[in-house]
Amino acid sequence: MKFKFKNLIGYRKLLIKPSSLMVKCGEAILLPLIFIWFGYLLKPADPFCLDGLPWVFIAVIMVALRYGTLFGMVSKIVTFVSLYLYSGQINILVIHKYYWTWGVILTFVCGEFNSAWSNKLNTYKQLENYIKTKLSNLTHTYYLTQLSNDRLQQSLLSKPMTIQTAIIKLRKDLIDAKSALTPKIASRLLNLFEQFCSIEKAAIFAFKDNQFVIEPLAYLGKSFQLDLDDDLIKKSHLGEYKAVYHAVNQLTEFQTSKYLATNVIASGDEKILGILVIKEMSFWSLTDETLQSLNVLSMYVADQIWAIENSAALLEKYPTCPPEFAAELNKLIHLKKAIDIDSSIIAFIMPKDIKHDVILLEINKNLSGLGHVWVYTHEQHDMMFILKPFSSAIDISNFLNKIKQILKENFGIKLGEQRIFAKYLLIYPAKAEQIIERMIEYIHED
Repeated sequence: MKFKFKNLIGYRKLLIKPSSLMVKCGEAILLPLIFIWFGYLLKPADPFCLDGLPWVFIAVIMVALRYGTLFGMVSKIVTFVSLYLYSGQINILVIHKYYWTWGVILTFVCGEFNSAWSNKLNTYKQLENYIKTKLSNLTHTYYLTQLSNDRLQQSLLSKPMTIQTAIIKLRKDLIDAKSALTPKIASRLLNLFEQFCSIEKAAIFAFKDNQFVIEPLAYLGKSFQLDLDDDLIKKSHLGEYKAVYHAVNQLTEFQTSKYLATNVIASGDEKILGILVIKEMSFWSLTDETLQSLNVLSMYVADQIWAIENSAALLEKYPTCPPEFAAELNKLIHLKKAIDIDSSIIAFIMPKDIKHDVILLEINKNLSGLGHVWVYTHEQHDMMFILKPFSSAIDISNFLNKIKQILKENFGIKLGEQRIFAKYLLIYPAKAEQIIERMIEYIHED
């Protein structure tokens, strides 16, 4: 029973897998021919069921429901041509006009049904991918913060910098490197691993053309080439690519490896950049906690590279913009273009001559986990840009009313007084830098 159940799951995946144009055309042509052939075997005198229930149309319905009206009409034409060749009568369409009329109407109805549900399915897939990536990023960011706090006391006396300091420096190098996993970035990342995870001999290998490059981008200790036939490398290479680590103790008794552990370097959207291969490290450091730390650090860097790569124009024009903010803005613009999901950008503006750090902190505390913040200094004002995914004008109005109440209760300040005010803009299909420019223009209109 278990074997059969697995087969059913495999058949389901095959059915929902997107088909190529050749496969669609093949099914649209062959399926009605198969039904006609069965009809001929069962009833040679009337294989098309012209005088009864036209069950041959089931093939046309199946194609229209699966691939839409166009391919349904292809099946319909195949059925008509087959009937003409079978009967040899030129006026077959006139003789059985109701038969064909209802068949065409049914094909259009099924095709429209396919279009409606395909649009809904695409919307749900877009939202699922966005939330999945967001959840993955939030989880790793939380773990990274926890890791940094746990190591802070240990590293304060014996190490020259904390994890946050090292990552800030690495982020600057990433922006300078124009979003690529260069040898310099890989070397910096290895130094970070060496400092916080006690790695002695390791290397980072790039990922190109759907495989790992055997020559290292950077290495610790002595350089070595990647053995693609190694069992641990094969284990890392199999299955869906994602940020995951493997250790030698995960191998079976029939597998061997010259490496201790590997970690695929991938961003939250599972874009593969390379692989970290560890050959030597302290025995007491080879733990799940250490490998998880490596995974989080490498994924954070991969996310930064992905964010910078997809937001190069915005980051070039506004260098102080956090890459995460820029990447999030681009994602929300894509959602608006693809499936018309409303999101908003809010700006809180206040002059630099007042002590507003506490106010900004209070506003930040009341954001949901999906919000991204960028504090931008422009002329004599500080602007706190906030991204609010999945928010309409009504949602933003409720959020601003909440902030207005908090500022009044905690600081005795009303929005609009002391040159502190808020503006918001619904995100629309445009370039990210154009939206920020429009927001700044909108702020200065008053």
